[in-house]
Amino acid sequence: MNTQSDPQNELSRVLQKICEIAEKSVDGDYIFRGESRFYGKVVSSLYRQYEYDIEADDFDIEFVQKEILDEARKYTEKTDELEILVELHYHGGITNLIEFTTDFHIALFFACDGAPSEDGRVILQKRDSVVGYLKQPHEPKQRIIAQKIVFIQSPKGFISPDEVITIPADLKLPMLAYLRKSHGISTEIIHNDLHGFIRNWNMHKSAYTQFHRGKTCRKRADSGQNWDEKLKWYERAIVHYTEALELKPDFPESYNNRGSVYADAGDFDRAIRDHNTAMKLKPDYASAYNNRGIAYYRKGDFDRAIRDYHKAIQLKPNYASAYNNLGIAYRKQGEYKRAIQHYNTVIELDPGDAKAYSNLGTAYLRKGDVDKAIQNYNMAIKLEPSFAGFYSNRGEAWLQLREWKKAKADLITAKDMGIDIVASFHNDYESVEAFEKKNGVQLPEDIRAMLTQQ
Repeated sequence: MNTQSDPQNELSRVLQKICEIAEKSVDGDYIFRGESRFYGKVVSSLYRQYEYDIEADDFDIEFVQKEILDEARKYTEKTDELEILVELHYHGGITNLIEFTTDFHIALFFACDGAPSEDGRVILQKRDSVVGYLKQPHEPKQRIIAQKIVFIQSPKGFISPDEVITIPADLKLPMLAYLRKSHGISTEIIHNDLHGFIRNWNMHKSAYTQFHRGKTCRKRADSGQNWDEKLKWYERAIVHYTEALELKPDFPESYNNRGSVYADAGDFDRAIRDHNTAMKLKPDYASAYNNRGIAYYRKGDFDRAIRDYHKAIQLKPNYASAYNNLGIAYRKQGEYKRAIQHYNTVIELDPGDAKAYSNLGTAYLRKGDVDKAIQNYNMAIKLEPSFAGFYSNRGEAWLQLREWKKAKADLITAKDMGIDIVASFHNDYESVEAFEKKNGVQLPEDIRAMLTQQ
């Protein structure tokens, strides 16, 4: 399901599938049903409740349905049998009603709304073949009207499909996107009343559970003490987000979050594919653009990262994270003036963002304005004194000013708080000698030893 493909080719395949259904049904009076998984016969919920527990020859489904109806009559003023069954059906009760629709586009929606890794199907049923079983409520509910529903009530609890059109798994998401854009068919439209909300929520609530489990695992990964521990939690998060998508394929937030976890785990190509899918489902999704930009940045494609950050800001003008990421990308490219501009915007949007002050300090440091760098590091430490990296950054700035005591104090503080100051220093400078040459200083021996010891 997560293979990247050409959008034009996807649209062509979607239209071909729609034409296939239209051509097969043009010469007959058909009703349609969409199923996200392949089953054999088409069955009612009442039949499915019992089909694995009793022998078919011993099962009288109409008798069981009558028992249910007799009990249900005690709790309603309705007298019409079909009206009671429809009410039961939409409250989640099991009945011998099988839903069909007169609109194959709606059937396509149901064929694609679920089980994204499995093929779905659209069933074309001739009215003539089920004419004695067709049921239509006299006072249809809002959702029955929206979904253009007709019911089949077979005395056996099932029917054999007249014609089946397969919907390949990899076509489900493009089909859902097309139906939403071109026909206005979406979850919100299809399930457009309170009963529909309840039914849809029951269908998808497990997806939200898996989604939040994924978020929890991501947080645990972020607090992991070493790479192996982080990777363990990343893998668990991916499993939960994937299970959420199995249950609810049109779930852009789950694609977006899974993409971010893939990026954290170093799988940037999968991350980008997931963010692409999130945008396809939700074209104005600023967070997906921002997160795809992060994946491109980590992959070393800074130009694409910058374009994505700008797009995120276009969609969400007060998006502090995207401004911050723009600052990081421009700083990486040596465009310190632009980086400083964007970090200042972050601080305007969120004056309490300690990391924005630290990033601004680093941009000034790279630009050669060490005093302003230290001013911003001071503010970062004031706002968040427990963050070790701020002391390490300020320590390097003190070195450039030959403030050896202050530098040593900050470096010791950072080390005591868990920072590998040797690794941190070498992220910025190839060696002590390179630092000395670039900044025209000679480090004291005790500080030199601190920054070279293994």
